This record gives sequence, structure tokens and C-alpha cells, in this order.
Amino acid sequence: MPNQYNLLVASFPDKTINRKDLSNAIQKFKKQMIPNKNDACQVLTKLYLKKENNPMWIVKPQVNPEERRLNSLFWMAPDQIIAYERYHDVVIVDTTSRTNQFDMILLLFTVVDNNFRNLIVAAAFLEDETEATFTWVLQELKNSCKVVPTVLYSDADLALIFAVRNNYQDTCHIHCIFHIHLNLRKKLKGKLHDQFEDFRTKFLKIRNSLCHNQFEIGWNTLDNDKVVEEVQAIFDKQSKKAILTEYINKIPTRGLPSNLMDEYFPGLDLVLKEYLTPQILQKQHDQMAQSLCYDTILIDDWLPLLEVKILI
Repeated sequence: MPNQYNLLVASFPDKTINRKDLSNAIQKFKKQMIPNKNDACQVLTKLYLKKENNPMWIVKPQVNPEERRLNSLFWMAPDQIIAYERYHDVVIVDTTSRTNQFDMILLLFTVVDNNFRNLIVAAAFLEDETEATFTWVLQELKNSCKVVPTVLYSDADLALIFAVRNNYQDTCHIHCIFHIHLNLRKKLKGKLHDQFEDFRTKFLKIRNSLCHNQFEIGWNTLDNDKVVEEVQAIFDKQSKKAILTEYINKIPTRGLPSNLMDEYFPGLDLVLKEYLTPQILQKQHDQMAQSLCYDTILIDDWLPLLEVKILI
């Protein structure tokens, strides 16, 4: 968008160009474009031609064989592989939020070289941001280069946090300061109101502490106890939510066999496939898988629960 904005400002100096309005207009026209059904095939063909010319190319598609649909795609060019193997000590992971006409997610792995330049070392198109999908792409990256990041920066996406924790146990996973700042305003401004800017100024001052002890000292010196208590309560709530999410993710639905639907719900699955879209079908599959982990009890006296009279 910066290029479009600069061009418009230069072309219409007497007009006021709002960045947000421009971004919304661009996204609106992107959505109106009709996707070409052969786009996925063309992308794969081009990547495989590159791999044919240079076997060092890495191309890993994830395809739904029944629907003949490309779910996800991971790729690395030869120069990206070399850069990743050399500069994998610090890796930045970030995703776009469905900004293309296919509503797919673009995930980028970025490193910083010895000249302080940002280098994209791997990319992937993803259909969702679930732990299973992040696990798949992290495993493809590990299998492709046989190295793992020493430090990995990302936002505080819980699915990505668990995927990194389970697959890169030796990697130090750190949340990006930029995203922390965004979340600070998003989560606290509406709760602290006129106290927010004062708290934000003090927080940013201690945010750049070089060690944990310095941060704790700075945090404890915040002189507005009421603000600190409110913020701590919010942080505690977020922490409890993260713990709950981690517990829910331990329900072994993801570890159940891939042929679970054929084994436990063959007839029902055939009916669902006939009438539901792939996205809705996947949600139903998830709920059906979770149902195998529920504890059930038999209710004998169930009529009072209905709170209705049955006429005989």
C-alpha cells in the first residue's frame, strides 16, 4: 500500500488521501476479483519447473485428495535455504490476515543477515491458523534444512505458541515488542481510559529492560497502585485463558487416527460430505472428534428438564 499511497499523494496534491480508506478500497476490489480455478495448478507447475531445473528447490504441498484442493503450500528457494542455514540463530515468523482473493494466509520466515538486512528464507500459504497447520509448516521447515532457530520471534498467537513449544523444544520463543505494544493498546485502553497514556509511557520505559530483574524492578516502581492492580488482573485473566487453551489442546482429538470418520462415523460422514461445504465440514469433523473424548452420564428423570407438559 505505501506505493499506491505515495503515487496518489503525488498525483493529487490538493486532495487528502486517508490511508485507512485506501486500504479498505484496495481490499474491496481484491475481493471482487474472481479467482482463476487454475491458479493453484499454475503456482505448483511453476514451482515444480524450478525444482526440475534446480533440485535444491523445496516444494511441499498439502492437498486434499478427495476434493482435489490445495490446502497449504510450503516452499524455499536454494538461496533461501543457504541463508536460513547460515542465519537461523534469530528467526521472525509473521502471517498476513487473509488479504488475498483466496482468503488464504501467507506465512513468512524472516532472518537478519550480517549486514542487518531482512531476508525472507521460507514462505507458505495456509488455509487456517490452527496448531495442526502450524505444526505441519514448522516440521516441513525442520525436515528441509535439519536446523532449528535459536530464537524465534512472533506475535502471541496461542496456536503458534503451542506448535513451537511441541516441535522446537530447544528454541527460545519470544513475543515481538511491536505486537506487545499493539496488544497493550487493544486490551487496556478501553479499561484504563484516561489512565492509559500515563501507564503506557511508564510501561514503554521499562519495556526495553535488558534483563528480567530490571523489568521487575521497573514494574514494581510504578507509582499508581490502582493501575497496576487493574493491569495485573487483566494479565492474570489472559494467563488463565492461555492455561485453559493449553488444557483444551491436550484433549487427544488431534492425535486420533486420520481415518477416524471412516471408522466411527462412516454413514454420517457420507451424508455430511454431500450437503456441507469443506469449511463447515471440517468444523463438524472437529466436533465429532471431540465427542469421543466427552464424559457422558445417563439421565433417567429427564422430563422435568424439558419444563413442558406432554399431552397423551
